[in-house]
Amino acid sequence: MNDTEHFEFRVGSSPLYGKGMVFTKKRVYIMLVICAALAAALYAAAKLEDSPIEPWVLCLILLLPVLMYISRRAVLKTAQVDGQRLTYRNCVYDFTELERIETDASGDITLYTGGRVLLRLSVTDTNAEKLLDWAAKNKIPVLDRRS
Repeated sequence: MNDTEHFEFRVGSSPLYGKGMVFTKKRVYIMLVICAALAAALYAAAKLEDSPIEPWVLCLILLLPVLMYISRRAVLKTAQVDGQRLTYRNCVYDFTELERIETDASGDITLYTGGRVLLRLSVTDTNAEKLLDWAAKNKIPVLDRRS
C-alpha cells in the first residue's frame, strides 16, 4: 500500500452543471416553498394598484433568496487524500472511518461515514477515479452501479 499517495479533488459542482445538486425530498420541499412564496407575493403585487414597488423590482427582490440558495450549492469545496487519510472541511478522516463509496447510474459518487453522507462528486471530476482506486486499495467497500 502506498502511504505517500497524495491527490486533491473537487467536491460537488454547480447545480447548473447538473451533478452537484442532489434533489432530496427536503431540498425539493424548500424549493417548492420558495416558489410558492414568490408566486403569492407576485399575485399580491399584481392586485395592489397603488403599490410603491414596481412588480419587476419585487420579482428581483423575491428571487434573491432563490439565487442565494443556488449559489450556496454551487460553491465547490476541495478534499484531499494524503496516504491513508482523507481531509475535508478541516476534518481528517482515517480510511477506517469511511464506511462505503457508492456510484450511481448517473455517475455521482457518494462517500459515507458514520451513517451519513460525507461528500459527493461526479466521476467526470478530476481525480474521481483516483479516489475510487484509493478506496479499493484501502478495502473501503465500493458499490459501483454505473452501467
